[in-house]
Amino acid sequence: MPPLWRHDLRTSGRTYANVSRNRPRESANRDDGQSRFDRDLSPQGCSLNLVDRVELDEIIWIKFLGLESLEADVCWTKDFVAGVEFKKPLHPSVFAMILDRQGT
Repeated sequence: MPPLWRHDLRTSGRTYANVSRNRPRESANRDDGQSRFDRDLSPQGCSLNLVDRVELDEIIWIKFLGLESLEADVCWTKDFVAGVEFKKPLHPSVFAMILDRQGT
């Protein structure tokens, strides 16, 4: 079954973000680790290479540089790679800014 967030507006490349299992206000400035998006990234979600394994249906928080933390549901996992769906899709201008930062 294809990931839930497949969409015409997706890209592959490398972008870094911090991932946390805690709500942003609970974790303060601590992150569980930096993750790399080097597969699909779309306004609806992405796949990530993680420092720690996550569980199916777990809720995680993703923080891109200069943006507020995004809540996401884990849709699939395989070892240290996971696919997530953002609770609220990225606004087109925010998605464009992330793409500009990764140089695509």
